[in-house]
Amino acid sequence: MNTENNNDRPALTSISTNGTYKLKLIKPKFEKVKVWEDGTCSARLFFVDHNGFCLSKNFSTKYGKALAMLVGKFSGKFTEEIRLDATAAEYLQYLEPACGQTIHVGVECEANGEYDRF
Repeated sequence: MNTENNNDRPALTSISTNGTYKLKLIKPKFEKVKVWEDGTCSARLFFVDHNGFCLSKNFSTKYGKALAMLVGKFSGKFTEEIRLDATAAEYLQYLEPACGQTIHVGVECEANGEYDRF
């Protein structure tokens, strides 16, 4: 994914090389949070660095430990798992401490364009 360069930031380029990146978590919009039939919710979270390297990865209340680890790492604080049946508003509130924060993240890319580890 390449986009044209905006005046105040570099063009976005999907991360395709293994490495450590200094990524910032961008807060998703409310309408991007999907509520599933089983009562769980998820959103495709977007991460970007100052050079325009970016990735997106889906995080769901269904996998609360992974979501808690993400929020904890980005916020720098231990975070309990979110309720499995949290609402979209609760999901966004849960993410709030991590949004806008920047940390070093090791990324392993697979040939199919997915991210093996994050």
